Amino acid sequence: MQVEDHVKVGSGAFLSYSTLPTDWRNQMMTTLGELTTCPPDEWPRDKVRKLKADESLYLLIANEELRVAFRRAKDGEITILDIFLQEVLDRYFSSNKS
Repeated sequence: MQVEDHVKVGSGAFLSYSTLPTDWRNQMMTTLGELTTCPPDEWPRDKVRKLKADESLYLLIANEELRVAFRRAKDGEITILDIFLQEVLDRYFSSNKS
């Protein structure tokens, strides 16, 4: 689903996207829209992290609670792959530390 110029919501993220509070969704889309206009090496490192598994796969720290996994195509188009809460990550990874 195309929601902004050069930003799409992938089918796996649509439900999460549609249930986000409006202010979170707007903030996330504004940030992702800004990322489409500059190369990844110019992105703010405190907000965007490159995931080692794939050269075009990134994690956006949208706010203290929200994380967004996305892929950036060579033409700058961004596809949101998944949206999740930091709390989920904290619980998952802390429960798997044995």
